[in-house]
Amino acid sequence: MNIAQFLREEGMAQGLNQGRAEGIEQEALRIAKVMLEKGLQPETVSQLTGLAPEIVEQARH
Repeated sequence: MNIAQFLREEGMAQGLNQGRAEGIEQEALRIAKVMLEKGLQPETVSQLTGLAPEIVEQARH
């Protein structure tokens, strides 16, 4: 393996990891919105989803 191949593979791995993380956060946000619609308190939603309280508050509006 040469340096170009290594860098390409490293870049692809980083891109996949970033995409997965973004997907997980988007799903947590979707779930938080449903929880809020069902009447759960924002603090509870934040604890259960792992989202920051500020993000949960933004999802309420």
